[in-house]
Amino acid sequence: MTAQKSLRFLVANQTRVVRRAAVQTVVRAETTAGSHALLAGVAIKLKIFGTEQWPLYTPNDPLTRGARRDLALAQIQPG
Repeated sequence: MTAQKSLRFLVANQTRVVRRAAVQTVVRAETTAGSHALLAGVAIKLKIFGTEQWPLYTPNDPLTRGARRDLALAQIQPG
């Protein structure tokens, strides 16, 4: 086998290896995404995360702007 044929064979073989690795990576990513979506759907269906609605606090909620501290102090200190 000449050096040129040897080099051609090596390049062709490495091209096949790279393509196979790329396909395996895509298949693994799709499988992982699908299983995560399935698990999230099951968790939502079984209400594992609780019944609270998101977001818990909106930006205009007075309890998120420091009033929570004042409310807690008012409950502790009479008057």
